[in-house]
Amino acid sequence: MLPIGMTLTLFGMLLLAFAPSYWVVLFSVCFVGLGSAAFHPEGSRVSYMAAGSRKGLAQSIFQVGGNAGQSLAPIMTKWIFLPLGLFGSIWFTGVAAVAIVVQLYIARWYKVMLQTAPVKGHRCREARRQPTMP
Repeated sequence: MLPIGMTLTLFGMLLLAFAPSYWVVLFSVCFVGLGSAAFHPEGSRVSYMAAGSRKGLAQSIFQVGGNAGQSLAPIMTKWIFLPLGLFGSIWFTGVAAVAIVVQLYIARWYKVMLQTAPVKGHRCREARRQPTMP
């Protein structure tokens, strides 16, 4: 889901850069929102899995990164969107393309980890289904 989410965001940013009307802007923002909604739960899960014994630290870094990105929005608006208009969003497609390449690598790692690591939740459910006899 990581590369898929970022691809939806990339498509939304491209559409936003060339939006001829308000309705196309709204449509493109929907793609950006869908991409974000697909990325964040899975990104949090991957950071948790990659953290090893420092799960709290990994989640904190994930959260701080997101908050830092969100706090940059006013600065990006002043320096990019006001001078360049909606076409200024085209600059972010390069960042999204690089992120997709990185996330394809991470997705392969994640797939291997899911196949090799035991899933604790399933064992607990199976243990509850089979009552022990005295």
